[in-house]
Amino acid sequence: MKPRVIVLGEKPQGVTWLKLLIESDLFNIIGGVPRKGYKNAWWGSDEFSTLLKHYEIPELARKDLYSIDYDIIWSLMYGYIIEPELIKKAQWFGINLHESPLPRYRGCNGCSHSIENGDSTYGTTLQILGEELDSGGIIDQEIYPIMEDETSKELYERTKMVSNIIFKRNLKKISEKSFIVTPINVSEEPIRKRTSLSTSKNINGYPDIRRAVRSLDFIPFEPAYYIKDNKKYYLFINNSMGRLYHSYPQGQRSIIEMSEEIYKKTYPLFIPESQP
Repeated sequence: MKPRVIVLGEKPQGVTWLKLLIESDLFNIIGGVPRKGYKNAWWGSDEFSTLLKHYEIPELARKDLYSIDYDIIWSLMYGYIIEPELIKKAQWFGINLHESPLPRYRGCNGCSHSIENGDSTYGTTLQILGEELDSGGIIDQEIYPIMEDETSKELYERTKMVSNIIFKRNLKKISEKSFIVTPINVSEEPIRKRTSLSTSKNINGYPDIRRAVRSLDFIPFEPAYYIKDNKKYYLFINNSMGRLYHSYPQGQRSIIEMSEEIYKKTYPLFIPESQP
């Protein structure tokens, strides 16, 4: 009998993983919980709910899960902390794919923090859902080099591809409960919030300007900047992912300085709203 699965998810990556789950035909997906009530998302439209409807998977709210029996509760890039009671309620376990190397980078903005800190490697981690955020044991993990001069956006996109490989290669093991879990110690690792980069964007006096610029070069978010004569100037890498050529010869990855006024006419700038 196929294990009964509840999926909670959002973002294009969550949609990709939901498709892989469905196409594997290894699980009985009995319900899905999309993000609701938050329309201002940096990735644009969210197709998670649309995919649930297409495959006639019942769309639920988290509160509905208290009255449903399930074997696995599976986070597919879900943006909220899942209540410990709902994790414990799973007859088997909870699953999460955290696109950062654990236990080092819990929470958000792992790619940016890793570059900012001068790390030589990054990673992505398939784990058991723990009652505390990003605390569950590791099922599978890939660690790989950060490319020379790579921006956070470029590392993020490369990490998505590696994550998809990890996700696919573990589906059968998860369906059969035939994997080994390696516990992790997170007692000394902080949980980084969505706002964890807000204080590092002003790079006045920053010791390594290029590294700071790379760590914050992630369209559509605000890049690094400095203030001069009460005017804001943004900095980013020429021709990095999503960027145009602003200096020549082509391929030269110099740091581009651009006034706030011109930047806003050239690139999207995502302004987050408060979340429910």
